[in-house]
Amino acid sequence: MEPIHTRALLLKRVDTGESDRVVTLVTEELGKVSAIARGARRSRKRFGAALALFVLAEAELRTRTTSSLHVLTGYHALEIHAGISRDIAAITHASYATELVDALCPKGHPDPEIFDLLLEMYGLLAVEPATSERLRVFELRLLTIAGLAPQLSVCVGCGRDVFNEPERLGMDMGRGGVVCGDCGRPDQAIAPETYGALFELAQLGLGDAGKLSLSDRVRRELRNTMAATIEYTVGRQLKSVQFIHKLSR
Repeated sequence: MEPIHTRALLLKRVDTGESDRVVTLVTEELGKVSAIARGARRSRKRFGAALALFVLAEAELRTRTTSSLHVLTGYHALEIHAGISRDIAAITHASYATELVDALCPKGHPDPEIFDLLLEMYGLLAVEPATSERLRVFELRLLTIAGLAPQLSVCVGCGRDVFNEPERLGMDMGRGGVVCGDCGRPDQAIAPETYGALFELAQLGLGDAGKLSLSDRVRRELRNTMAATIEYTVGRQLKSVQFIHKLSR
């Protein structure tokens, strides 16, 4: 069978055996795949430094009829995004974005939008400061593409339009979005400013995130709201979340 050539981004890698690596990639053509890279820890010719996080590469993959694990026969760097490695906040945000894509992207379901979103995030982090606003936009865009975005326009309890009554709103993770004062509990309440910022961020692209200038309080409430939403959606807290919280203090 002829090898498949596709642009790819590394999501994670695990060393196995004496010199092999099992890698998880998100690819343009195949979606998320796992593959074994034989001799990856020794072969500079086939893999070199390309098999690293935040690197856009061209992957050469061979499928196997006896296993869902592909064979990675080549991996050549197209764009390094070296600027990310020069800033700890950029590294942390890029790592979180990578981990989130891995958590939300099912294997074997190609979605060019997800691939392009992660690639765009890397490109921006390589040349611009990491911001919490852009991270929130990334989360919301990824959840939207995956069909998991929280409902923000109407109450998920009663279906009432809530856009014009933000002072009485809350977020119900279990029901998947915003709840009105009649349907929510006091412990679910979110501030009107936080709801407004969340709604506006959901309409923006990554490159437009800088248009919003939010207070520290709203940034903190947005971070906590989205962290709770993603933890509920994924079923666990992502490893990079705690480090992001430390940087935000």
